[in-house]
Amino acid sequence: MDAELWFHLFMRTCWPPSGALLAFAEGTTTPVGIDWRARLQARSAACPTIVVDVGRGYTKYTVADGIQGRWELDGCSPQLVQLCSSPTHPPDCERNDQLRYIQYMLNREFLQAALNPSHRLHKAAMAPQNGLKQGGYAVYRDEHDNAKPVKVREGDEAAGQWSVEVLQSSERGILSVKSESLEPIRMAQDLPILIGEPFVITAAGSGEKAAWEQNIRSQLGNDRPGAVQVVSQAQMALWAHGVDHGIVVNIGQGQTVALPVVKGEVLSQCALSSSIGSGDLTQVMVSLMSRRHPAIVDSSLMTWCRDLKENYCYVSPPGHGCMRSRLAAGDDYGIRPVEVELPEYASARTEENTLELAEERVLVPEVLFESNRGLGLPGLIVRCADAVLASGKSSEEGVRELLRQVVLVGGAADFPGIRPRVEYEMRSLLQSSQFERLLGCLSSAEDVFVLNPPLGETGPLVTPRFVPLFGGCVRAASSKGYGA
Repeated sequence: MDAELWFHLFMRTCWPPSGALLAFAEGTTTPVGIDWRARLQARSAACPTIVVDVGRGYTKYTVADGIQGRWELDGCSPQLVQLCSSPTHPPDCERNDQLRYIQYMLNREFLQAALNPSHRLHKAAMAPQNGLKQGGYAVYRDEHDNAKPVKVREGDEAAGQWSVEVLQSSERGILSVKSESLEPIRMAQDLPILIGEPFVITAAGSGEKAAWEQNIRSQLGNDRPGAVQVVSQAQMALWAHGVDHGIVVNIGQGQTVALPVVKGEVLSQCALSSSIGSGDLTQVMVSLMSRRHPAIVDSSLMTWCRDLKENYCYVSPPGHGCMRSRLAAGDDYGIRPVEVELPEYASARTEENTLELAEERVLVPEVLFESNRGLGLPGLIVRCADAVLASGKSSEEGVRELLRQVVLVGGAADFPGIRPRVEYEMRSLLQSSQFERLLGCLSSAEDVFVLNPPLGETGPLVTPRFVPLFGGCVRAASSKGYGA
């Protein structure tokens, strides 16, 4: 089979289902001069990678494989670790234990996956035969070919005999079995792990970064067999779009951070932040709903208000003047009211089962654009690009490319209409006199773009909330793993 056929086989077989992202992950766009057969074999034989996107309220994680892709399939949410408390769900673990918790949960999943060949983690769970070791786990197949999970206690390698403990409650006991009847199970600690460094840590500078990374590595332990890589979530977000140059804006739980990445290097000294985050938007929803329904809505319904924000809010088109004033004057912005169900634990407060949600649908996201609350989202991005230009860390051409490749991530980046609104207001800002030099880098003020989420053959591969995690998977799945 010639090189071009191997190239096409590679592109049709491997993950992600996007030619552009596969080419980016492999560092090439041409079949010429590349041994695509070897790269396909490398992906097939490679150990899967744990990818973690560390957050403030929630941390996301998954397992990425170069052929199968993400554990949960594209379009599905990754695994979540809840770090914040809510009225309906306590934290899953302490913040300083989250990586231990992730490995614990994966080890439980691997035990199940090892017994089920159709489980998407079956390949990840099965270790090579030389992975059999004291204290590890394995699948034991008895004389009837029944599979049972066991813990390996001790063994005589010369005699090929091992003492194992059967873990199934109905058949617990110690057995002496031959090596060939045991199939070793991987532990999460054996897999390489790629960890996304939070935006706020990257922006804070070297001192805080060092302390954060020390905490991360202490959770994993110095004797962890699998390799550990830490990389900025801003870089991961760009990888999801097949680029390594742009401005990434994370609308986080407590603040919004804009980080420029120039040719793969994060310029933390040019980072800018705003004190407005998605948590503030939830608080605004609570405040607005409690004013309309004071006998029903209070802070105990914060989780419900958060869900209203995420499920029903959208960014309105730009208008002249303050939105609140225009709404008060009778401009309804074409808002369509919706009836929303009250949670069961609040139903005793009223005879009604539903409440109306109307102007709140646009007022909540508008907080991201209000200059009276600090630097609005469009201004944050434009000033970030201006800081890069002033620093001399990038050429004018490089700054132009930064403004052409703006990426919004975080839960609030899911709001319908947010990308065109940010583009519009950035273009308006660039025409003001204070950004005259920055505008000179562009062909026109229209030369500014906010990228859509990455697309596959059948539509978006991921939502903005999970873009950094997805980008980490793109790089981890390459034929050379992280660093390809």
